[in-house]
Amino acid sequence: MVFTGTNFVTTSTYQARTKFCGIYADTVTVDSATQVTATWTLGIPPCGTATPSLTFNTSELLDYASNTTELVNNVAVDSSSAGLKVSWAGGKQL
Repeated sequence: MVFTGTNFVTTSTYQARTKFCGIYADTVTVDSATQVTATWTLGIPPCGTATPSLTFNTSELLDYASNTTELVNNVAVDSSSAGLKVSWAGGKQL
């Protein structure tokens, strides 16, 4: 998942974290002051219309990104997908 914006914290005193569907990303990399990339080992959690959060943590304070984002190419499961198995969901049936 890639976040784009402005003025992202690039110093090592802050730890970037991303949460989506209640699940924290396994790795979050601040690529630049305008881009942050979050990765989940098993893929982006498929949970519909949730809004991802991006935070920058230090031992002294917690900063949040101030805008919401739209998730592009979200997973949609309809009645024709019954019994579908997906590897990024651990092989669980939907």
